[in-house]
Amino acid sequence: HLADYPEPNEGLMDEGLERRMEVLLHIVGAGREARAASGIKNRQPLKTAYVAGGGDMVEEVLQDEELLKIALGELNVKEIKPVREEEILKRRASLDARRAGPRLRGAMKAVMEELEGMDPEKVYDILSKEGSIMLAGEILTMDDFMVEEALPGNLKLGEEGGLKVYLDTVIDEGLRREGLAKEIVRRIQVMRKDMNLPYDATIKVWLKGDREMEDAARSLSEYILKETLSKSLVVGEGGGSYSKEWEVDGLNLFIGIER
Repeated sequence: HLADYPEPNEGLMDEGLERRMEVLLHIVGAGREARAASGIKNRQPLKTAYVAGGGDMVEEVLQDEELLKIALGELNVKEIKPVREEEILKRRASLDARRAGPRLRGAMKAVMEELEGMDPEKVYDILSKEGSIMLAGEILTMDDFMVEEALPGNLKLGEEGGLKVYLDTVIDEGLRREGLAKEIVRRIQVMRKDMNLPYDATIKVWLKGDREMEDAARSLSEYILKETLSKSLVVGEGGGSYSKEWEVDGLNLFIGIER
């Protein structure tokens, strides 16, 4: 403890890497916030996280294979894509009666009735592409409308460090099965611990339960075997010297283990 305090070798410092790591941490932090907002547990894989903001530095992070791998693992998503915020948000146009009313006067009612049968997003698309829209014989421009921005229902937003991460919360059949397989692995690991098995001990596993659970185990059996150091996995039958029943997302699951 009497040694001189070490001096850093500034020649070994990589400022570019430090900046990329800072951006990476912001991506992960914003993604976790979006995940929390969705209420979807971390073990459930999701397809895509969209990152808005950050400029070229975000592109650099996502083009770095090692950093991208870290981000994908931390967020448990299949892909991360940089986007412009305007590509994500939906825009809806609704008539601004205060501004359009004095000009439309008697035609106001007919215009509003025609608008009632139209999708506000479609109205915005027409206005943005054509510059105007014909309603009840009247030509209206963007100045006659209020534009609202809304997040698509399948996306959840998280923000950190000036970055926004939009997480796609749609869970298709493949993602659902992968999520269930991760839940199976977690419970086998808990049972291994209950049995006080050495960390490198191999086991045999029996599994049965609701159809969705068994289908997940069959389709991802290699993953389950690898993650749990199992020599065999029998699906649809009971067995093992130590067994336990679980409930996973409302599904019944029996797991038996034998060394």
